[in-house]
This record gives sequence, C-alpha cells and structure tokens, in this order.
Amino acid sequence: MKSFARQLLSLILLANSVTGSLNCMESLPQDIMRYITSLYVGITLRHDFSPLKHIPTKSIVYSVKFSPDGTKILTGSWDKTARVWDISTGTLLQEFTGHTGGVNSVEFSYEGSRFLTGSWDKTARIWDMLSGKQLQSTLEHTMAVTSVAESYDGTLFLTGSNDTVARLWDSVTKKVVHELKGHTGLVLSVALSPDGKTALTGSADMTARLWDVETGCLLKELKGHIGNVFSVAFNPDRKTVLTGSNDTSVRLWDIKTGKQIREFTAEAGGVNSVAFSPDCKTLVTGSNDMIARVWDVSTGNLLKELIGHTQPILSVAWSSDGNLIATASNDMNVILWQRSTDFGNWAITRRKSAQELFLEKGLY
Repeated sequence: MKSFARQLLSLILLANSVTGSLNCMESLPQDIMRYITSLYVGITLRHDFSPLKHIPTKSIVYSVKFSPDGTKILTGSWDKTARVWDISTGTLLQEFTGHTGGVNSVEFSYEGSRFLTGSWDKTARIWDMLSGKQLQSTLEHTMAVTSVAESYDGTLFLTGSNDTVARLWDSVTKKVVHELKGHTGLVLSVALSPDGKTALTGSADMTARLWDVETGCLLKELKGHIGNVFSVAFNPDRKTVLTGSNDTSVRLWDIKTGKQIREFTAEAGGVNSVAFSPDCKTLVTGSNDMIARVWDVSTGNLLKELIGHTQPILSVAWSSDGNLIATASNDMNVILWQRSTDFGNWAITRRKSAQELFLEKGLY
C-alpha cells in the first residue's frame, strides 16, 4: 500500500510541478491515504460521475428506473402516482394515477411500451406508455406490493409483498403461475434473471432466495445478512447476484453455489437499493446516509461517492449505456449523475484538489 501510494503521490506532485518528499506518505493519516487512493482509482478507471440534473418531484420517490432507450426516467412516489420525466430537460412528460396507496416499485418493460407498478394498495398494475392508461386487470396480494419485475421477453411478471409471498404471473392471462413461498418475513425486493429462468427475492427474514421460474421450487437460500434485505439484483453476466441490507452491507453471491463471494463495506447507513452497471464491472448502492456509492465488482473497491441528497436514498438505477446513474430520495428529488466525458479536464481538477489538500494539511 505504501509503495502504491508513494508512486501515486509522485505522479500528483510531478503533474503539478510541486516539490515534496515522498517519505511523507508513510506517516499520512489513513483518511488521507484513502482520499489519495480514491483519486487515483477515479482517474485510472474513469468512474467519475458528476450531477447532471436535479429533478424536483414534489413527493418522496420510492423507486426510479430508466427507459430502455435512455431518454426518460420513471418514478414511483408516496403521493400514489407514477411519473415519466424527460432526461434532457427534466420536465414531466406523463403522470399516471389510479393507485390508492403509495407506489413502492416501478419497472419498464424491456421494449419500453409499458411499465409495471407495485403499491401500498396491495396491487400491481400494468400501464400503457402511449395512451397513459392502465392495461386490463390488477395483480393482487393480501398486503402491500413492495417490489415488481418483468421478464426480458415480457411473458412473466414477478411481484413481492408484505404478505411474505412472491408471485409469478402470466403477462397475458394475468393468472398466477407460481407462488414462491418460504420466506418468514415480508418480501421486500424481487428480480428476474436476464434469461427469465430464475427469480430472486429479498426479505425481512434476513435472507435472499433463488427460485426456479419453471417449477416455482426453491434453488438456493442466501444467508449472511443480519438485517432486512431491501434490494436484490441480477448481474447481467448471469453468474452472480447482489443483495443490499439495512445491516449496512452489500453482498455478492455466486448463483450456482449460493455462496457469498464478496462483501462491500463503507456504508454508514442501511442500504436501500443496489444496481449493476450494464457492463457488469461496477455497481451502485443507495443508502440511508444520503450517499450513493460506485464500486468495482471484481475487487470490492469503492470508486466514487455521489453526494448531493439531503435525505436517505431510496432507489438507484443505471442507464442502458452505463453513462448515467439516477438516484431517488426521501428529499423528493431525483438526481441524474453523468459519467465524465472530458477526462483531461477532470484529471486536472483532481490533481489540483489533491495539491490543495496536501498544502492545507502541511504535509510537505
């Protein structure tokens, strides 16, 4: 670590024509070492995201998703509505009303022509983007619907509920195909694998579970969290899944073995939402400490902290091209974060901030 940091400091000093002793790195406080390291990681891996747009929504946003074409975002809110927003302007395009309780979860279909919502009113509903109207019948549970998902081919819906049950639905007939029973606590999060063969559920019983979609049978139980599993996600590579919990941890699991591969640690508050990047290399988390974090999947290293919200972050999402992140919060705002496209200027800015830090701390 010392050798790595010494080389890094050398690069920073040389780039800014500042003379100093490399020996000072050996006595640096740990937080300064982390700061320098994070600068290096950000520059070399180019995972710098900066705020592109703040979208005030006038209500707490529980869930946010990008449209497949990356031009819009969909939000589900405490005020019982789902809304579609234009990314380039931040303007409201459509508002969908009909739920009689807050909208906990939203999900676009993979061609973008419709979307699914889950609500405190114990229903999930399907909406047509073109007409702005609800399509056909509602999907019902006996308690609040906390999370919804749709298969990539559009043939199945998955809903999770506070009634401890997740249900797979035929998207045409709206009939239940399988009830996924076994959790002993509220089902707080659900996801479907990219190939549509496996379902994933996260629960207040501190476990996540993998299910066979064709049979409805339990495949694996993922144990290790010591708090509610509020968010789950499949890696696009179909090899791993991610879980986030209010125990402040995020964990990566092997789908085949059900074993934990890695734990991501740096969260100061419970984790409410997790999402993989489209290229499978990074992930983003949203926490009660009001910070979203970008992580390297292969190493577990923290790459970037996205700071801008003033209340807990309840939902995070990646755009399909991986260049935008959306974060939704209790502060009634959605922030769009854009990957840096001007690497040269960003690197200069980071070198300058590092220089100022060292001058301020009197380290050379």
